[in-house]
Amino acid sequence: MTVRFIHLSDIHFGQEKGGQIVVNDDVKYCLIKDAAKQIEALAPDGTVSGIIVSGDIAFAGKENEYAAAAKWLDNLASALNLLPTDVIVVPGNHDIDRDEITPGCRLMIAHIAESGENALDDFLKSDLDRELLYSKFKSYRPFAEGYNCSLDAQGGNAGTRSVQISEGRNLRIIGLNSALLCSTHDKEGQLLLGKRQRVLPPPTSGEELIVICHHPLKWLQDSEDAGRYVRSRARVLITGHEHSPSVRMETTPQGTQILHIEAGAAMPPQANEKYNYTYNILEISWDASTDGLAVYVHSRTWNDELKKFVKREDAVKHILKCENFERNDGPSGATTTVPVGAPQAESAMTVRLTETASGGVVVTDAHALLLLRYFRDLSSAQRIRVLVCLGALPENWDDALSHAMERQVLDRLLRQGRADEIDREIERVRAT
Repeated sequence: MTVRFIHLSDIHFGQEKGGQIVVNDDVKYCLIKDAAKQIEALAPDGTVSGIIVSGDIAFAGKENEYAAAAKWLDNLASALNLLPTDVIVVPGNHDIDRDEITPGCRLMIAHIAESGENALDDFLKSDLDRELLYSKFKSYRPFAEGYNCSLDAQGGNAGTRSVQISEGRNLRIIGLNSALLCSTHDKEGQLLLGKRQRVLPPPTSGEELIVICHHPLKWLQDSEDAGRYVRSRARVLITGHEHSPSVRMETTPQGTQILHIEAGAAMPPQANEKYNYTYNILEISWDASTDGLAVYVHSRTWNDELKKFVKREDAVKHILKCENFERNDGPSGATTTVPVGAPQAESAMTVRLTETASGGVVVTDAHALLLLRYFRDLSSAQRIRVLVCLGALPENWDDALSHAMERQVLDRLLRQGRADEIDREIERVRAT
């Protein structure tokens, strides 16, 4: 089985001014048409598994920017015959709202950057400090939560999904939040993942890891140890930020292999000879002859003379040695996962997302669509009203509700089998 992903990065919704809005809107429209055409050529059955966005969805981290991004991603998903929930996102430096960074938060970030992850651990112990640190993701968090790519306010990762590529052989896709310490002026080598993120889980038998992180490792002060985990436990590292597309294979002294896919910018601040509009199509499959992972990266770039996307260079087949596939005992040793991109006609019966940051429910397609409508498409006041109307919060509720608490309340309602009630309340609140 071949899984295919449209890979975007640095879309920067909201950066355009004046006539550039028209230019970028035209390129975005052409990108959707080109992606659908390329998928049709690569896969006569039109199968594609999802959309990966490796950060910088917005430009200034504002709610209206995510609303615009949501509509465009919905259109892209529809053109590819995907559900609108078949999207994986991680945050970038432009996904923070700098207007939400209070002087206290700025001092906290500066202290962590100077003192290192022990200071981060100290702040993560306090509920108030955690919410202050994550306050800059105010608009990103509900947007990402809608795609079940939750930011773990305990300092953990930015979401996990599993994809099956052959019987007994699976990929686990892990998103990282490299923007945790992003502030007004970010410098290379000063950002931080922290132990809760960089300690990647050891792959199980028959499983290999793909890691998505907006910033390349060199931007992290804990890059040395993060690099060790990535090189020893992951097979593919997908990054963005630097707007320069490249693909390179690395073989470590220990003999392990990792494929680095650095994305260009789908919407750079200014398209020129150095930075152009680009995106990737990733094809990933099990290579039976080597019991390894086969990866094609089809890189598409904008041709300004023709005013359309063309191939940047010929795709090269990368075969990655996968020791966890080799250790697999066959179907009996398989982990329980399913493809992310099942046909829509069958999607209601397919369990697609198996993990949530809050340790919540197993999310079916129907639940995933509900999460999208609740978190991404409702305002914070509308979401609270839904919970009050369902009796999950008191009628006179006027206290602050942290994002993590809100997800926990919604997960509890889902565990109680009240998805239909939630759906009806969402409709009623939106109508009124």
